[in-house]
Amino acid sequence: MADVSEVESKRDQLIFWLVYSGFIVSGLIAISVIWGVLYLTFDGQVDDNGKVIIPDVLQNWGGIIVGFYFGTFVSLIKDYMKMK
Repeated sequence: MADVSEVESKRDQLIFWLVYSGFIVSGLIAISVIWGVLYLTFDGQVDDNGKVIIPDVLQNWGGIIVGFYFGTFVSLIKDYMKMK
């Protein structure tokens, strides 16, 4: 029969990998959105005034992504400090 500390260790490892993989996936999505906006900025369509046309959906995503990462990081640190 497995020792309680072994079960807790395996559970902690699983939680770590779930959180870590979630950060990797969301990071890849964030990088792809940012690269998409950069691509449109440098190689996108230009209107009559010479201004680059970026879709409204993508214009404010940089701030949203930074806010998401900052908010998630702060809440993880808060939870970690409660445990210690």
